[in-house]
Amino acid sequence: RDKLVTGVQTCALPISSLDDVARWASRGLSAYDAGYAALAEETDSRLLTHDADLLALLPDRAISAFSR
Repeated sequence: RDKLVTGVQTCALPISSLDDVARWASRGLSAYDAGYAALAEETDSRLLTHDADLLALLPDRAISAFSR
């Protein structure tokens, strides 16, 4: 928790740029998913998901949670 903010849970993840989130949202992702897509891109990370939209739009970053 941030000691300067009361009553609000803070997140440890960096906030992606609004332009990057908007770019992913314009491809059909929800704002929530677009934020994770932008974050994965910015941090050169992979996403573990079962969301079909993320898997389709991020084939190089998204990993199916159901893969073996």
